Amino acid sequence: MPSKDQECQDVCEHQEFGAYRLGDYVHRNNSQLLKRNVEAMLNNQEYGDITFLVNNTQYFACSHLVTMSSKPLGDFVKFHLGYSNRCIRIYGIKFNESFLIILKYIYGVEINFSQTNINFLCEVLSLSEKYDMVEFCSDLKYYLSNLKCFQLDSLVALLNTAEKFCLNDLYWSLEPFVFQNAGQFLKQPNFTELNFYTLRKTIRSDWFYTSEIDILLAVLAWVNDNFKDEDPVFEESITVIRKFNESAMDINSVPVKIFTSPIFAGLDEDLLEDLISSIRIKQISAFDFLKVFENELSKKYEILLRNTNNYSSNTEPRKPYSTLPIEHGTVEKRNRTRTFTLKFHGQMNTMYESEEEYQLGDLTWKICLKVTDDDHNSWHMYLKCTSTEQNDWECTAFCQLCVTSHDPNDHTEYIPDISNYKSVTFSSNNTYVDFGQYYWGKYAFAKNDTCTVEVEFLSLGCKVKKETVPVGENGTE
Repeated sequence: MPSKDQECQDVCEHQEFGAYRLGDYVHRNNSQLLKRNVEAMLNNQEYGDITFLVNNTQYFACSHLVTMSSKPLGDFVKFHLGYSNRCIRIYGIKFNESFLIILKYIYGVEINFSQTNINFLCEVLSLSEKYDMVEFCSDLKYYLSNLKCFQLDSLVALLNTAEKFCLNDLYWSLEPFVFQNAGQFLKQPNFTELNFYTLRKTIRSDWFYTSEIDILLAVLAWVNDNFKDEDPVFEESITVIRKFNESAMDINSVPVKIFTSPIFAGLDEDLLEDLISSIRIKQISAFDFLKVFENELSKKYEILLRNTNNYSSNTEPRKPYSTLPIEHGTVEKRNRTRTFTLKFHGQMNTMYESEEEYQLGDLTWKICLKVTDDDHNSWHMYLKCTSTEQNDWECTAFCQLCVTSHDPNDHTEYIPDISNYKSVTFSSNNTYVDFGQYYWGKYAFAKNDTCTVEVEFLSLGCKVKKETVPVGENGTE
């Protein structure tokens, strides 16, 4: 009888010739088991070789996973490990939960945005950008931009996020909610954390419907909270910059152009004067105005506040937010922003049209400009609206033009101005509307004879005059 060794040799020989060859058998570990193991490792001291300290709360992590997931955070970890420091303090984070969400992303743990506090998500977006987590950052922007329901307690964080990351869709969704809840918005505990530019734009609007005295007191609270007398000037400036941009983690990355020096003496008065120029003092009773000076917040700025020339000369009361009345509307849109490019070839008194056009139903929109012989330093801006409709038609828009400078150190020109929108009406007999003019010589609005213009439509609607429909006192939508 053949020995076992001989049998084994025969089998191997047969396999070599293919007589008993079996297919490759590959075993993979169960993915659910891997998921459970990774979740068990998250913030587990037993499996972590570094400790993050966030607001005195410890988070345990694996340095290799952190380094693979984020180069900036990984470099930060390597720097500390180079000094044998395995306890790493993270500064500038408001919510502990925000950093835990970042760790969840690193460990591949499921994150349900819909069940996460919006204030946390806004801070996580800032962190994900800082840590160069591109896909995560993009997903967060998409989710926040498509929010439709809002709560007052997250309004400041969302507005700051929309401003910081240029999330126009989010801002346009938020703005009606802000206008409809203006009084309550001013009373939010974190109102003073609102960034300066959004604050200024908001209180300048006709639609910010609340009492002027409440706006004045809120502005005073904002300035006082952002400028503390007891703080050293340099530290104070850092605090202010951070408060202008919710959840900003790195002051060097904050695009606030007015802070160009570490010395900020008098900045609080400059900003206060800018803000109260939007307050319509003629809508404040003498009694209420005098009571302002009984408030502790006003004492430091009493001279500035008593000068009535510093306030707005606008005598019109603010208006409750609503869309424009549309008669027999065939189409209506709200909160749309479109970008147009204009090229100027140097010919005076010639109407130049944008290369792009905006199609809305049967309507076609363009931006036009003209430089006249009498003033070579200004451009006249026109909106043009045409239609393929054969019947008489009429279109009403409530909009604003933003001419963008190509120099990041220059400002953006708003027409009619940064806080107001203009009501314009087009018809089959009137396809051009003179929107206004701006002076381009002082700023770099044109590059290679090309300028970029954004048109922001707060509301837009048209009607075809096939029949006459009576409009009520408040109009119909």
